[in-house]
Amino acid sequence: MKKTCWTTLKQLIGKTGPQTERFLTVIDHQGRITCANATMIRNLELNDPRVAYINFFDLVHPAHLCELKNALVQSGGATCNGIELHIKNGHYHPMKWQISPLHADNQEKKFLCVGYKIVDDVRMNRFNQLLKNNCQLIIEGFTGLIFHDIKGELIAANQDT
Repeated sequence: MKKTCWTTLKQLIGKTGPQTERFLTVIDHQGRITCANATMIRNLELNDPRVAYINFFDLVHPAHLCELKNALVQSGGATCNGIELHIKNGHYHPMKWQISPLHADNQEKKFLCVGYKIVDDVRMNRFNQLLKNNCQLIIEGFTGLIFHDIKGELIAANQDT
């Protein structure tokens, strides 16, 4: 029986870069999560996959689902270099995922997926620039918008409040 060795797993996890919060999960070819690390369960507010059915495909934005399924098919014997997917947790978060097949004879094919959130300087700069240029338009578009500090003191409110 051919099994994936720990060295291979450590190399795969190490390729994701110096991220502090890594999301680790094992899925089958239909997307069912068979196990996940505590970071993934906590941050995505998932039930324990050992006792509840959770499908990874349900967490992926529909625009990226085809890309993920293709990555699973194409990763026959090699690690996927990484794909960017938006994962749902209330709203969608951009994340980078690496997919590696786990080898075991006479068993259903499974994949180790290692992911981390993408919040790089380029994205933050773009967001801050958009906010700087359009903050007034964004805030005026809301009704009943109030900003307050952690003590409850009013900082600002839009005119419709």
